[in-house]
Amino acid sequence: MNEILAIALLFTVYITVENREFHDVIWNSNYFNEVYRHTSLKVRLGDQLTIICPKSWHKDFHYEYAQLYWVSEEGWSNCWQHKPRWVGVCVDERATTTIKLTFRSVNPIPGGMEFHVGKTYYIISTSDGDLENIERRAGGLCESKRMKLSITVHGEQIQYNNTDPSKRNGMDNVHYEVQEYQQQLGMLFSK
Repeated sequence: MNEILAIALLFTVYITVENREFHDVIWNSNYFNEVYRHTSLKVRLGDQLTIICPKSWHKDFHYEYAQLYWVSEEGWSNCWQHKPRWVGVCVDERATTTIKLTFRSVNPIPGGMEFHVGKTYYIISTSDGDLENIERRAGGLCESKRMKLSITVHGEQIQYNNTDPSKRNGMDNVHYEVQEYQQQLGMLFSK
């Protein structure tokens, strides 16, 4: 009986799968998702945000140079760098670049951002889109085009034990959000 139990335990595999979402935001005022101008992006710990700085596709596409900062709620509301922490930069008009953020309660990078459930975090860019004004400290696209992002951490990362062999790769529980990026790329090429 003990041998049968031991064999059964050996062949029973429990895989812990993390449920995470991947969010994309296009950081250009012409293609910035209108939803984020008015509501907060909802994330869980473990989720990832990719900020996409799209390259200049053709002569009619205006590339927007930007430095992105974490700021206080006051800085976000008033479009000025109040207690800023650098997030990343959009500076290469010849290539689409990305800034990847993972929402973690403990960051393995010393001094890196750490996120907590129930808190809201704010990203702004006070550049006006031109390279010579990338260092602006107030106003810019944040004020003129509402290029700012509010992010609320609304929950812990969800984990579950998966015993179904057909779902052991974990891909059944991964959600990827592209926010109409492919449609917007199509609009860029049709102009």
